[in-house]
Amino acid sequence: LPQSIAGRGNLKSNRSAIRLTELGPRVSLQLVKIQDGVGEGEVLYHSFVKKTAEEKKELRKKIEKAKILKEKRKKEQQKNVEKKKKDEAHLKSESERQKIMRNTLMMMMWNTTRMRLERCQTLSCC
Repeated sequence: LPQSIAGRGNLKSNRSAIRLTELGPRVSLQLVKIQDGVGEGEVLYHSFVKKTAEEKKELRKKIEKAKILKEKRKKEQQKNVEKKKKDEAHLKSESERQKIMRNTLMMMMWNTTRMRLERCQTLSCC
């Protein structure tokens, strides 16, 4: 250190070394909650909340109903996705049909116009 500090070898012109020692843990942890799964399972232990067997039973029923509802929604969503894909495929094929019909109509109009021009040139009316 570039300071004059009382101690052995600590002169302003010399380099000094500092030795650090660990004093121990600064934080003490306390177990609060044990939960089955990550953030969504059943609470196996809680240090602050105590539940009766009846409350635990009701909570399990509620969780089971939520799982069933979630599965039902998932199936419904899957059906909707499949229906949407089917409708899009139908619209795409319908769009393709419309394009073909439009092109066919344009070709027929072009041929009709060309034939009229040819007839007009042969009759020399234009």
